[in-house]
Amino acid sequence: MRRRALLASGVALLPLAGCLSAVPGGGAAGSGTAAELPTASLSMAPVEDAEIPPLVLHTVTREYGSGERTPEATLLDRLEREGSATADRTRPPLPADRPLAYGDTVYRLAYEVTEETPAIRFSVTVDIVNGDEREGRTVAFSDLPAVDRRVFERNGLASGEVVGIGTTLLYTEREAERSTLVPETDVSVVEWDSGSEAEWVVDDAHETDLKTYRYTVEGTTPASEYGREIRERAQWALSDLSDAERDVVEAAIEDRHVVATDETPTPALASLVERFRPHDRVEESSSEYRNEVGGPYLVRYRGEVYWTRLSIRPSAFGSGPETGTGTLTPG
Repeated sequence: MRRRALLASGVALLPLAGCLSAVPGGGAAGSGTAAELPTASLSMAPVEDAEIPPLVLHTVTREYGSGERTPEATLLDRLEREGSATADRTRPPLPADRPLAYGDTVYRLAYEVTEETPAIRFSVTVDIVNGDEREGRTVAFSDLPAVDRRVFERNGLASGEVVGIGTTLLYTEREAERSTLVPETDVSVVEWDSGSEAEWVVDDAHETDLKTYRYTVEGTTPASEYGREIRERAQWALSDLSDAERDVVEAAIEDRHVVATDETPTPALASLVERFRPHDRVEESSSEYRNEVGGPYLVRYRGEVYWTRLSIRPSAFGSGPETGTGTLTPG
């Protein structure tokens, strides 16, 4: 079996062949340039009750950018229609230990594993073909065994438009026995009817189990109702502000109030931070604020509720106020 060090071990759709990914701040991935975090920032965006659950819960996306339905959305659609649905995965495709948001509904799910099938996960590269030197034979995609074409389709590779990637492909042991491409192969290049072609390399493999998860719906709540419950527990009011404090808040609503890395927070911002300190933040499911002072809050200002993000560098505020007495996590 031909082998080569996998450039994207365990990471799907990583550009290969010398491509660099752009990163915020204009640098290139791997350039070593990192943007400095501001000393402080405050942003406030109006939010309706129905918009709150996706901000704090595991959220299922309906479609990819291409418009294709996501597998998780397809699974939930079946659950909505039929009351139960199965999915074959190595890990649970949807959580059952916490609520999740999908469309205008919050779901609580349960699942059981009904079957386990021995499988193999192959680390592969589907790379750009450089030059005419080919270590093995070229095979047309349409001539591949049905099992290989199905695996390509499951992973968005059937069109031949996505090449130059490192990814992993899962075959059951029975599928691998019928495959031309794994576990060992003399195929060097796969060619599509469109004329697209890709170098094929199997880099590594490990055994796993493909499990059949049977999901059922334990309960549903309208997103607006779930969001209202969170808002009623978490919201607090900003009122009786000084003119300087109000200017900071209005700037945060219009865009964002930012104190640059080399600047000192104004007394107005420092006094606003003190107003945040006794209030609980609303913890997001994967919050970047979890280990920082500040975080997301639901703040009522002039009769409207705002999804508010406060981020501060504690050293800029003397000893550093410990903003918030805790977090309000979804029930």
